[in-house]
Amino acid sequence: MRRLTAYFNKQPKFFFIFLGILITLLISAIDFLTKDFFVLEFYIISVVLVAWFAGRNAGIFMAFICGLATFALDIIETTHHVSPLVHYWNFFMNFGFFLIVVYFLINLKEALELKSKFTSTISHEFRTPLSVIKESISMVRDGLCGGINDKQEDLLNMAVRNANRLNLLINDILDFQKFESGKMKFVFEKNDINKVVQEAYNGVELLIKEKNIDFVFNMGKDLPETKFDKDRIIQVITNLLSNAIKFTDRGAINVNTTKDGSNIQVEVRDTGRGIKAEDMQRLFKSFEQVGSFNKRVEKGTGLGLAISKEIIVEHGGKIWAKSEPGRGTAFYFTLPIRQG
Repeated sequence: MRRLTAYFNKQPKFFFIFLGILITLLISAIDFLTKDFFVLEFYIISVVLVAWFAGRNAGIFMAFICGLATFALDIIETTHHVSPLVHYWNFFMNFGFFLIVVYFLINLKEALELKSKFTSTISHEFRTPLSVIKESISMVRDGLCGGINDKQEDLLNMAVRNANRLNLLINDILDFQKFESGKMKFVFEKNDINKVVQEAYNGVELLIKEKNIDFVFNMGKDLPETKFDKDRIIQVITNLLSNAIKFTDRGAINVNTTKDGSNIQVEVRDTGRGIKAEDMQRLFKSFEQVGSFNKRVEKGTGLGLAISKEIIVEHGGKIWAKSEPGRGTAFYFTLPIRQG
């Protein structure tokens, strides 16, 4: 058994072929014992499983095995004389049907992989020249290449802000691609949630001051340290704060940390425009931009909240929102307390 396990670990595609054969045998056995004809959809389970995880050739092999299984059952369960040509015809029809499933699935998988690779490659290719552009603009703005007037400084500051925004958009796309492909990695360590919120605030402090918005941080007292990925939780809080700043013209942004049973809860509340009830269901969906009807608000990728939700879910927590148009929005997320 150990040798078989070790072999499957080295050759995972053979494990899925073996599993597909077992499923096919199980379906055929149930069909034979119940004397009932199983529809082809049951055999598709084996074909899809093997084709997706083991590749095109393995999928074709599994399609042939399933075709043989239906051929054998067709002969066994036929109670009256039928020409052998009918059985052969049914075999080729079933085999052909399974082949169509395999080729459709393989083409779909290749298209998804190509899309993922293209997105990742393009995003990475943008990063290097963007960093050079940003650094060059910063050098000119800081006077390292000669003196500049106030008008030029304003234009350069605008260029830096847009370069930073583009960099954030690229990071969102890369993070989304990592989640889609299951390659996002997390580092869980003990952290103080209050210190993490403060660090996230430091990153957006200038934006808050530029809009002349009050910021209130109500730290929960005696909150226990818990294990979570500090950088990813900072990313979530920064995204929630950025959205609050973006959609709040006056008033205040409140951040509250509390202990809720076996969880730590973080609340980010603003006095902004709020979200319509019909838009709440789209809030955490990919590439959705709720509230982008306002032309004065900079549009993003629509990935920030979707990525935030994935991060919180990976931590075993929950994220949700409450809002009332014209009175503001409150986002909440929880993190389970893990100290071991």
